[in-house]
Amino acid sequence: MPITSLLFQGGNLKNSKRHLCGFGFSGLKLVVLVLLISVLSCTKIIPPINDDEPHQYVLNCFLSPDHPIEVFISRTIPVLAKTNYSWEDEWDIKLYENDVLLPFVPEYADSSYLLYYSVQPGSHYRIEALNRNNNHLLTAEDVVPKRVSITELTELYPLYTDRHDTTFGQLTLRFNDDGNVSNYYEIVVGHGYNQRFKTSHTYKITHPVITHDSEYDLYPLTLLFTNELFRGEELVLDIAKDGYGGAIILKNVSYNYFMYKRYLYAHLENQNRKKDFAEISDPVMLYSNVNNGLGIFASHCQDIKWVDGN
Repeated sequence: MPITSLLFQGGNLKNSKRHLCGFGFSGLKLVVLVLLISVLSCTKIIPPINDDEPHQYVLNCFLSPDHPIEVFISRTIPVLAKTNYSWEDEWDIKLYENDVLLPFVPEYADSSYLLYYSVQPGSHYRIEALNRNNNHLLTAEDVVPKRVSITELTELYPLYTDRHDTTFGQLTLRFNDDGNVSNYYEIVVGHGYNQRFKTSHTYKITHPVITHDSEYDLYPLTLLFTNELFRGEELVLDIAKDGYGGAIILKNVSYNYFMYKRYLYAHLENQNRKKDFAEISDPVMLYSNVNNGLGIFASHCQDIKWVDGN
């Protein structure tokens, strides 16, 4: 795993002064010597990635029936790099659906390759990206999960007002799980105004199926969970959210999508980018299913419902 930051580990010298008060000169020298040995022995500096080291290729692509296919391919760069890197890599992109090559040629536009095709839930997809300059081949595969529909979304408003005079309402979400397979879910909480969705990060939820990988984050970007505790049953979630007019996006995501987001959220604080997942190219080995490189090739299906705030 490449290391991307300087790490300094040393002892805590905050209370050293008062511990030295009762010692003589020789005792003082002994304590200082012990402290120096202790600090120096605990000091470890891990250098950043050297510019001379080879840059790894990064492929990022999220598949959804609701959007065209967009493929980002870049290279890793050192976090402390002062040089603006630019490469003239050209790639031949092939996409297979259930092992059949799709007869489309992706077009290159604004740093990504676009393929105007709607993937099908339940189908298997494999991507092959061949570098025209050096024949470096990137491959990855994933299965698009089936759609899961929100059966009901209701809102109770107002619910309570907190000490900051923010009024919260309660969204109640219901959907049924397909118990025949292991399912992975992502929920995005937001506001609904005039049939438009706006993400909200000010909400609270307490339920056994919801666990935060980064519990220090009081305002998680999204909610990730599995159907382990409600397999084949209806799930009812109560979510306290600021303001009136709630909206929910329910995503049934693939295992690769789930693992990528899970590890990414746990490391957001030590990455260069925080919310733009498509173009992340930091040289950090989080979760990846790309062969011969880094990045992610994953998929999801989604349903959206809202209670209009107007």
